[in-house]
Amino acid sequence: MNQEHHIERIDFSQEEWEDIENQLERIGLSPKNLSGNVLDIGDGDGLMVRYLNNVNPGITCVGIDYDEKMESKDVCVANATQMPFDV
Repeated sequence: MNQEHHIERIDFSQEEWEDIENQLERIGLSPKNLSGNVLDIGDGDGLMVRYLNNVNPGITCVGIDYDEKMESKDVCVANATQMPFDV
């Protein structure tokens, strides 16, 4: 994946960084083409949310995960069928 953005890699190990880029490449998603609000359902530990918010300051990305152990400042606990967001 092309790294055109100025990205702070301090929060990511090399393995995490490469895993995130590989995931995005597999689904054909380019972070620079995103805009507005982005929701990552089943985000787990929040790495994808932090990555997307870091590489594209024009978006607001938040994650949800059903597992209470994953709750953090980047991920809220929620069921994808009953999300706690206004639409």
